[in-house]
Amino acid sequence: MATLDGSKLYLEIFGADSLVSRDSCEVVHGEFSFSGPIDSTQLMGNLVLGENLMPVVIEKGDIKVSIDKTGIKVSGSPLNEQLYDYLDKQVQLLNEGGELGDRQARMLLEGYDEQTIHKQLTADALRIEQQVDSLEVSFIVSNFDNILGPFAFNLLAQNAVGNLGYPLITDQMEVILMKAPDSFKNHPFVARYCKAAQEFMARMQGDTLSEDSHENAD
Repeated sequence: MATLDGSKLYLEIFGADSLVSRDSCEVVHGEFSFSGPIDSTQLMGNLVLGENLMPVVIEKGDIKVSIDKTGIKVSGSPLNEQLYDYLDKQVQLLNEGGELGDRQARMLLEGYDEQTIHKQLTADALRIEQQVDSLEVSFIVSNFDNILGPFAFNLLAQNAVGNLGYPLITDQMEVILMKAPDSFKNHPFVARYCKAAQEFMARMQGDTLSEDSHENAD
């Protein structure tokens, strides 16, 4: 991290409704540190370096952050190691999916016909999608009782809104919520999104009923 000397890092903590800046420091001789008391064993935060956001669990212990050309790694505490093991597996699968376009080009050069290529790549894309789905669900379910479950659910929520343009309880979320205890459903990350999705669906159903009534009147 010597190349980051002089860079400023910020520590943000997730509050009930927003991120709150908690502390900052400067990289000196390739190293930096944050320290201080915490009033909870499971706070979720971000380390902010320029435009890069690094999720981190704020818990008791010596948490180590490594930033190099191969990527970012947070270790030294149980929940952070669980989180980054999960993120690494997720990235591997997503990268595999991203390589399907290159595989298509190679197969064309190798003389495969388009029907064979389409069949093979469609099957591989479905397999990867199912593996990502299974990884995400199992990770959240296995972490219902700590901050990682709600945080990972919040990432799913952000992706859903990013892909759809509006909040919606997806099939994947339905599976998670059917298994979840009330303590998980009532977590601010989860409760806030579910409320927004329910309100959106209620508005959509209201608009549909209104349109139907106008059509019947005509």
